[in-house]
Amino acid sequence: MLPKNGAEAAAVAPKADFPKKLLLSFLFFMTNSFSYHGKYIEFTLYQQEKCKIVGVCLKQCLVHQMLHYDYTRKCIFTLINRSLMKEFWDKRYSEEGFAYGEQPNMFFKNQLDKIDPGRILLPADGEGRNGVYAATQGWDVNAFDISSSGKQKADELAKTQGVKIDFEVGTLEEMNYAPESFDVIALIFAHFPLTIKETYHKEFLKLLKPGGIIIFEAFSKDHLEYNAKHPEVGGPKNIDLLYSAEELEDYFDILEAQMIIKTEAKLSEGQYHKGLGSVLRYIGKKAQ
Repeated sequence: MLPKNGAEAAAVAPKADFPKKLLLSFLFFMTNSFSYHGKYIEFTLYQQEKCKIVGVCLKQCLVHQMLHYDYTRKCIFTLINRSLMKEFWDKRYSEEGFAYGEQPNMFFKNQLDKIDPGRILLPADGEGRNGVYAATQGWDVNAFDISSSGKQKADELAKTQGVKIDFEVGTLEEMNYAPESFDVIALIFAHFPLTIKETYHKEFLKLLKPGGIIIFEAFSKDHLEYNAKHPEVGGPKNIDLLYSAEELEDYFDILEAQMIIKTEAKLSEGQYHKGLGSVLRYIGKKAQ
């Protein structure tokens, strides 16, 4: 039986290294480029650094020394994209100032202010602006992001505001949250790769307490047109990273949808969210 996710694959991966010929043959068979943030990046097979990355991916995706092409290809793309995404966000959050400002997202703020404080999770919280705001309002905050530079900014912001948040660096698979432990999970411009998109959102449902609430805002699939006209508004240029109402209805099928709206929004959030964009807003509640 094939593992269900990267964590399971890593747990059963054999320890033996792979011969270079097998690695290169597999790569030639697979592809020589992949899409990242809407751009095609050439994958040079003879670059040692890239070969090492893919070698690790191959080892994590092997089960009982047997290679399953479709599953392995999916895992390789996920892990390489993860490596590139971390590099991208570390670079962005290392820039001077806060990339998306120090103030919370307005939709998030307006919705959170209606709820009595409890425990909240903020995946992909970047530089911590939303988590820090929640903490100033009395919430017990857990947050995570793949960027260590983002965590540094989040810790700085929390110190400035005189609050504490539990901000970890890593992916969802690397976190150790107990099931049904959060009153609110806020997903604010949390654009995950297609290979993990559905899995992550289903996992978030498991972490939500009965009666808990999902607060969601992200760019819709229509945003590509807005981005082309107003590049300063930011957002992914790969449609797979964007969202549709139909996707959210599927991902959050066990929730009672209290709001699901696609709308134009004029954003003014730091340097990278400026101007008119198309966003999807969702509020859902888990049954008691």
